[in-house]
Amino acid sequence: LVTFGVIWVEAVRRRPTLLDLSRRYARRRGRRSDPEALAARVEVFRQLLPLAPWTGACLLQAELLLRFVNAADLDADWVFGVRTFPFLAHCWLQSGDRCISEAPETLTVYRPILVI
Repeated sequence: LVTFGVIWVEAVRRRPTLLDLSRRYARRRGRRSDPEALAARVEVFRQLLPLAPWTGACLLQAELLLRFVNAADLDADWVFGVRTFPFLAHCWLQSGDRCISEAPETLTVYRPILVI
């Protein structure tokens, strides 16, 4: 709970650009890949997220989840995708080819354009 609170406060206090986020998270290395531990950490995040005073849209939620799994020395890919007509942009987290931040069927309309 404390880790989640610290991550949330730090994330909402600053308003980084996509370039800033890319630079910050592209440098993370050496984190372990453990699907069971990652699934458990994501479940804890889902239980804590409703406690946040403000959860924002996909960008903030994806950053919060990425930082939360990174705090447990786990990692995931941050994927940014677009739909062309009408234009929509969205981001989510994946581990390999499996979406971990939301239901995969919600992503079928997006084409990935950037992975951090």
